[in-house]
Amino acid sequence: MANLTVLSLDDPVDASLASINGNFSALNNELAGKATASHGHDASAIVSGVLAAARLGSGSPTQSTFLRGDGSWQQVQWQDVSGRPTSFPPEVHTHDGSEIATGTVPLVRLGGGTPSPSTFLRGDQTWQAVSWGDITGKPAEAWQLVSGGIAYVGGLVGIGTSLPTEILHLYSGQSATRILVEAERDQNFTSGELVCKAWSGGGLCSGGIIRGYSARGSRSSPQGTQAPDRLIQITGYGHDGAVAAIGAQIRYIAGSAWSSSNRHTDIYIEANGPNENNIPTRFRLEGIGAFVLTVAPGTPATPAASAEAKIYVKGSKLVVQYNDAGTVRYKYLDLAGTGVSWVHTTTAP
Repeated sequence: MANLTVLSLDDPVDASLASINGNFSALNNELAGKATASHGHDASAIVSGVLAAARLGSGSPTQSTFLRGDGSWQQVQWQDVSGRPTSFPPEVHTHDGSEIATGTVPLVRLGGGTPSPSTFLRGDQTWQAVSWGDITGKPAEAWQLVSGGIAYVGGLVGIGTSLPTEILHLYSGQSATRILVEAERDQNFTSGELVCKAWSGGGLCSGGIIRGYSARGSRSSPQGTQAPDRLIQITGYGHDGAVAAIGAQIRYIAGSAWSSSNRHTDIYIEANGPNENNIPTRFRLEGIGAFVLTVAPGTPATPAASAEAKIYVKGSKLVVQYNDAGTVRYKYLDLAGTGVSWVHTTTAP
């Protein structure tokens, strides 16, 4: 701020006034833009710090008082709460289940015991692990039973049946029930096999058995086997480059209607020869004991020397073919007419 110059009484008056005016002019410049001793501020001018609660209203600002709209720090009275209920339930009260509309009820509130991934809430409101004895309506000793599925009953496994009668029992209402065994690898001697093994200690062992069963009627009400029902068939398949096809088979065929005293069965052996694909019957063993030969489509290959013989029917002749130390010989009996003489030749009949 500028200093005031004190004039001596000896200075001329005009000079003194001029000096005073100059001093006041400098003082006005210094005070320009300054606030008066008593002044106010807009709320937006408060940009830092915290206002003291006492500056906001009258009364005593404490933890139990609140600033009312009349600028007074006061406690909140019950009558000050708008929309307050007029009545309250007792300290101990109940609710209807429908009134629990949100949130999740803690599992411990549902029953005693310990709720966990291995326990379940029983009807007695106890969290317990489910034991096998808790399941009703189950087959005896079954580990799973699904309609058309798998059952384990008394040490027997049923697939498609809940009442297995063997260690493995398969049942199907389809026209053919099959077990598929497949093997695939890029090596010699690859095979898909069904293996039957038996051990009998020191007694007679019956070995492995492949058994076929055939009956008319139904499983619950079987009817007698009739000719030419097939009891069992063993078939060998191969691949002709286009499709899988049969090469040979053995069929067990009912020879007549069965009864308790008649179970007549014939065995057919069928095989394709060179350039054949219709699996004709080559031999038939009749139940009466007859071994039946059918006509061969051609002359068989040469037998091994002095090691084997071949019997076949060619035309009307029953032929025995054998290799006599390198010479192939034929003996045949003409089945036409009444001749009984065997003919010997080295030329195939």
